[in-house]
Amino acid sequence: MSDLNWNQQSMVLLFVSTFLYGLYTLIFGMCIYALIFRQHPSPLRRGLLLVTVALYALSTIQAVLTF
Repeated sequence: MSDLNWNQQSMVLLFVSTFLYGLYTLIFGMCIYALIFRQHPSPLRRGLLLVTVALYALSTIQAVLTF
């Protein structure tokens, strides 16, 4: 099926996960910037900020556990 052994598959998975986590970090930064500096204060903005930070925190925990 695949020519990669288990160790090589793990390394590829780790590389892809790290790359996608890096992209998510950039997107998180842009979202935080947009939610804090680009809009007028509103209750919806606070909720979105809370959800964004919670999702990033959970993603970070998953990345740490993966490593």
